[in-house]
Amino acid sequence: MNHNINRRDFLKHTAAATVILGFPFFSRFADADDAPDFLAEALARMKDERKPGVLILIPKDAGQANVLASVLAHILTPQNGAAHQIFCEAVVACVPTKTAARIEGVKADWTVVCLDASGKVIDGAALPINQCNEKLIPLATQILHGKDNERLKSAAQSQREKLDDKTFDRVRKAIENLGAQSSRLRELASQELVELAPRAPAILALAAVTTADAEVKARAASIFETIFESAPDDKPSACLPFGAKWEGRMVKAQPVDPCHACGMAVMPDASRKFLRFVTEK
Repeated sequence: MNHNINRRDFLKHTAAATVILGFPFFSRFADADDAPDFLAEALARMKDERKPGVLILIPKDAGQANVLASVLAHILTPQNGAAHQIFCEAVVACVPTKTAARIEGVKADWTVVCLDASGKVIDGAALPINQCNEKLIPLATQILHGKDNERLKSAAQSQREKLDDKTFDRVRKAIENLGAQSSRLRELASQELVELAPRAPAILALAAVTTADAEVKARAASIFETIFESAPDDKPSACLPFGAKWEGRMVKAQPVDPCHACGMAVMPDASRKFLRFVTEK
């Protein structure tokens, strides 16, 4: 046991723990016969928006389901840019294991499944819940982007085909201007992509991963973060997977420092919201 923990770290760990300890147990769980099926809605959005999908399988065990919900709540809190980008790039859904089992190609031991925009299984993994916090987003990113970004390129091309020529030209020029010499042009480009990128997230993501320009990478990350932060939290969106809902306070402001000079602790906003899976009609 590490006894060399200071007061600031103690307060941070204590505040973070309230997400798990304070999470409300729900009365009906993922294997309920009348659990609503969000898979059809998620698949329809994937097809319509030309986005891949990430299915997170809800454990049958109530305690494990609560832990998974806590992990996802942490992933969706502020200052987790890599996670937020994937939630912007893909359609994410939390579904019961028996629902996912109906999809051709899903293996019995998988807990995470990645689909292409047509709903076909790309790959999956048996990722233990206690590893989801660290490995879920890197795994999903690796699968969805593919080797040498070939899947990301395919998604970008599909989204480009859905855009009319005028809109695509705006997207292309705005991405080019993210690295412009003029700071004004860079800022205008960022503002325009906040509007346009929700319809073309793979195009922006591909530009970010294939450029050597640090300015472009940083601005792309900031754009995805802005899109994530502005997404609605009362219905499926970039900040709320299908099959889940927020309970308690949902605040999208930057977290406050839990250790003030006056000595009084303040619970971070992230610890005041709880994620639960929707399992009742």
